[in-house]
Parts: sequence; structure tokens; C-alpha cells
Amino acid sequence: MKTRKSIKGILPGNTCFRVLLGIWITFSACKSDTFFIDPQNPVLGKWVLIQMNDTRVESDEYQEFLPDNVLRFYRFNESAPFSESIYRINNSLLLKGRISENGRFAGEAYKYLFFDKGTKLKLIPDYDNTTIFSIAPIPVTIYKRIK
Repeated sequence: MKTRKSIKGILPGNTCFRVLLGIWITFSACKSDTFFIDPQNPVLGKWVLIQMNDTRVESDEYQEFLPDNVLRFYRFNESAPFSESIYRINNSLLLKGRISENGRFAGEAYKYLFFDKGTKLKLIPDYDNTTIFSIAPIPVTIYKRIK
């Protein structure tokens, strides 16, 4: 008659506890709200505005940065974009705007900061590189990545 070995007999000392703890940590770290963030272009994806200057906001719109430098604007209750623009991103600036008639980029420039593991984006206006001006100052904004 064969005897069954308990897991305690197979794994010496606290190894059983360590294995179970490792499995628990592995699965608890996998959340459903994790995102793939492209290291070559971390702005890719959908973003919703959550803060302007020091004021929290609830927006019914979001913007999507596409790989071909197209920036689309959507309303949550509509499937088609209501507006489209272009963007450029480099090591220090994010530019949002359009190409003017003379072939030059015209738009707003922002210094940017990704935080909360890349799920939030802070845009700080850079007036020295902005080519479109309005009467009102451009606010500091914070966006949250969405699926």
C-alpha cells in the first residue's frame, strides 16, 4: 500500500510557506487596470482630464494619442471622434497642434511628467515654445490613462 506524502514532507522547513507566499504575491500584483506602456512613446493611448491647475474636474471627453502622431478627441457617449489634431513628443516637450499653411507646426507646447507608474500625465505649459496664443493662460493639467 502506497502512502501519500504531505506537501510538508516534500518541501523542507518554511519552503511551503514561501512557495504559497510567492504565488499569492504574483497574482495579487496582477491588477485588471494595468496598462502596456510603450517605452518608445509613453503617451500612446487614451487619456481623460482629471485636474486643471488645483481644481479636480470630471470630464465627459477624452483624447487618444495614436502611433502616427494623430491626436483624436472623443466624447464618452460617442464612438466617432469630434476633433482631430497632431502631436509631437521628444525628451522634454509635448507639442499639440496642427501644421500651418507654411508647413510649420503651430500649437501649444508642454513640459510633461509621467507619474503613478505611467498612469498619470502632468502637462505644464511652456510659453517659450508655444506658437498659438490666447487671451487666457493655458492651465497646468493632469490626465489619467484609461482603457
